[in-house]
This record gives sequence, structure tokens and C-alpha cells, in this order.
Amino acid sequence: LVLSVSLLPAGIVQTTFADIVQGDFVTATLEMPDGTTAEQTLEVALELEAIGEAVIGRMAADQGLAMHDLVSGVLVTVGLGARVEGGAVTASHSSNPAANIAAVQFKMVSAEDRDIATTEVAQQWREQAGILPNVRSVSISGEALTFGNPVEAVLSHPDSAVLNDVASEALQRLRAVGGVFDVRSDHAPGVREIQLALSPEGRALGLTEASLARQAQAAFFGAEAQRVQRGGEEVRVYARLPAGERDSITDLERYLVQLPGGGKAPLGHVASLRFGMAATAIRREEGQRTVTLAGDVDLAVISANEANAILANGILAELAEANPGLTYQYGGTQAQQAESLSSLYRGFAIAMLLIYSLLAIPLRSYGKPFIVMSIIPFGLIGVILGHWVLGVPVGASTVMGVLGLSGVLVNDSLVMVDFISQRLREGASPRQAVIDGAKGRFRPIALTSVTTFLGFTPLIFEPSIQAQFFLPFAASLGIGILVATVILMLLVPAIAMFQLQFLRFRKHYPAA
Repeated sequence: LVLSVSLLPAGIVQTTFADIVQGDFVTATLEMPDGTTAEQTLEVALELEAIGEAVIGRMAADQGLAMHDLVSGVLVTVGLGARVEGGAVTASHSSNPAANIAAVQFKMVSAEDRDIATTEVAQQWREQAGILPNVRSVSISGEALTFGNPVEAVLSHPDSAVLNDVASEALQRLRAVGGVFDVRSDHAPGVREIQLALSPEGRALGLTEASLARQAQAAFFGAEAQRVQRGGEEVRVYARLPAGERDSITDLERYLVQLPGGGKAPLGHVASLRFGMAATAIRREEGQRTVTLAGDVDLAVISANEANAILANGILAELAEANPGLTYQYGGTQAQQAESLSSLYRGFAIAMLLIYSLLAIPLRSYGKPFIVMSIIPFGLIGVILGHWVLGVPVGASTVMGVLGLSGVLVNDSLVMVDFISQRLREGASPRQAVIDGAKGRFRPIALTSVTTFLGFTPLIFEPSIQAQFFLPFAASLGIGILVATVILMLLVPAIAMFQLQFLRFRKHYPAA
């Protein structure tokens, strides 16, 4: 049991909260700096698409296949509406608030028709793309379902400037951790803007900041003129200056502002203009500004728990010591894992208590239920070995399998203990009763275990995506029952004999 459990911290058997399931899509999400036009984002997205096509083409050639044997479609989206599909390119307007975001998606053929995993395609695509210039972040995934980021921490500090500096330093140090990739944060330097400040001359003429802002917005962004009903949708019509009169700072300075007392004055005479940076988004939690760091992990190199431990106990602990007031907490799958496991532990403890009660009453013994339940922790040996043989990480579904396995093992153990008690009531010696119990119940216990395993074999060897969701559960209950049954046939008789010898010394039974 100790050797089996040690395979988990040793990394021989990987652990993950969210079960990794191969999907039919490989998707790259691209984020450019704020203010990037849709055309510029589209250009980088097409470059990323070309890299992905080269990677998949090379992998197909290695197997003697053409690219269309692995890929059934490609889709590129930019902003909220731009896409490249079938060679037709339509780009969003630069006013699109999400014009700096793009996605490239390869639709793979079904898992039954290919031998290449989508996660493998994603890994090679990621390595080939490397670090693209002028790109804030690129995230590539081939999983069918995700439950958040494997590595995620939410930072908070009363001083926003200190928070941004700490987040940037933590980001760089996290990128240096082996096996951690797609490291990113939701902190952005913002977009460059022209900030207007009303001058004393403007105030003397009766202008206010609100009046100046409304006129500048109407001229350069647009003011709603009317709404037109088109089919089932309502279309808003905006009026603004022609493009040639709003494409330079000089146009803004020369724009004539309507004065309250009548007449007009150039905006540059009633207000001062200066460049500044505007945050695209401000995130708060409990009144404090926050920055979220996130990343993904290569389970062949490092687990999510190990990466989060390095981030929290190493990187962030040192930064918190150097910057008093800095606080941080887990997010993503770690937060979900802590919440889910705490409820599972409570439920498991309650289930064990109920099982003990249900066994103690009919057996009329406080000790025999412990013999029956002693096999439960040793079922982990079969669970871990099953995951190791199949190459499946231990995840949330594994816990469900352990719960189911515990019920089956309790049933098998109860059959043997009850038969031993029956032989004792018939007058057999403790030694003979234990031997008869092990031999007499071997066939029903073995048949139960083998039939349970055979019932799960279709699920264990099914390659479809739908079946992959249940593979950790099937490995826990199917393979785990085979290994645990062998242990049960040796362990339960030994513990039963130990109890009977203990009771013999207390003169509950005659000497054997």
C-alpha cells in the first residue's frame, strides 16, 4: 500500500483534479495588446493557422497520411464576428471592442479514425509557434472539457501600482518553471488615449467638463440619431464627423466647440490635451483591486499541485515578504478541487460510519465490522495500479470509482467474515474456521470480482470521446476490483485470525 501510494508524489502516476479527455478540436486562443485593429489581429491569427497546418501536415506525413485524413475543417475567428472559412475572409471593424482577440480551431476527424491525440497536436503546435512577437498571450488546448486553469492565483494589494509590478514579476518567474506553459495574466497596461482637461479660458466661457465630454464624444465617436426597426432587430444610427475630419490630433484641436452663450471656439483653446493610458478593465474582489495569474502544465513534467506549490510557497511567498499588504489565493481548478474534495471527504466519512453501523448491528460485534472494512484502504493499490497500466491520471472521477469499489469490497469481505462466524458457531476451531471461510467463499468472491471487471472492459477499451470521461472511474472499479480481490483473500483471513487469537487470550474462545 505504501509503495503504491508513493507512485503519486513520485510522479509515476499523474494526478489532476479535472480528468483529461481528448477532444475532436484543437483550439488556439490569441490575445493581442489592447488597441490592436482587427486586421492586425487577423494577420497574426493567419500566421498561427499556417504554423498549425504545417505541424498537422508533418504529423500526417509521418503516418503516411494526407492532412485531410486528420483534419475535417479549419475555422479562424477575430473579434466578435470575423472569420476565415472556406477561403472567405471577413474582418471586424476596428471599433470592435474585442478586435484584439482571435481563435484558430482545427476540427479533427473522430478519435476512432485517427491515432494522433489532440493533446499531442496541441503540444507540438505550441512548441512550433514559440513566442510570437507583439502578442500578449497564446493558449492552445486539445482537451474536450476544462474546469479552469490548472495553475491560477488571484493577487491583491491596496496599491494598484505595486500590484501591477508584483504581478509582472510573478508572471516572469512562473514562466521559468519547467513544465508550466501558456502563462498569462488579466493585467494589461491599457490603451493610449488623449485626455482632455478644461482650461481656465473654457471655464470663463461657461463650459463644463460634462458639456465638453458630450460634444467630443458626439463628434469623434458618434451620437445616436435614430433607431430603425429591421426585421426583428432594432438598428441604432449614429452621426459623427467624416473620417477625414477625425483622424488626427490636429482635427481634435481645431474642432469647434459650441459655447453656452452662443458662438463656437476651437477645442484646443478651451481645453488642454495630453496623452495618457486608460485601463481596459478594472477587476475587484471585496473592494480590492485584483490581478489573476494563470497557466497550464505538462503532466509529463510537473503536476498542477506541484506547480501551484511552487507559485504559492516560493514565488508569491517571497514577493509577499518584500511587499507588505500583498495577499493571494488559489483560483481555477485548485479552488474547485478544495471545495469539491472537502465535501467528498465529509461524505466518505459519513458513508463509512453508516457502513460500520449497518455491519455492527447484524454481526452483533464491535470488532467484526473493522475486519470487513479493513480491505477498503488496500483497494487503493488496485486503483493506482489500474491508472498506471492504462496511463490515466488520477482525477475527480477516480474518487467516485474508489467509493464504488469500497462498496463491492465490503460485500465480498462480509461474505467471508459471515462464513467464518458460521463455522465458529458450528464448533470449528478458530484456525479451521478461518481456513474454511477463505476456501469456501473463494469461488463466489472471485466470480463477483471477475464479472465486475468484465462488465467494465468495454468502457476501459472504448476509444470514443464519450467513453474517455468515464475511463478513470472504470479503471478504479474494474481493474481495482481484480487486484483488491487478491489482497482480500489474504488480508481478511489474516486479520480475522489475529482477532480470534486476541479473543482467545481473553478467554472468549477455547484454545485452538
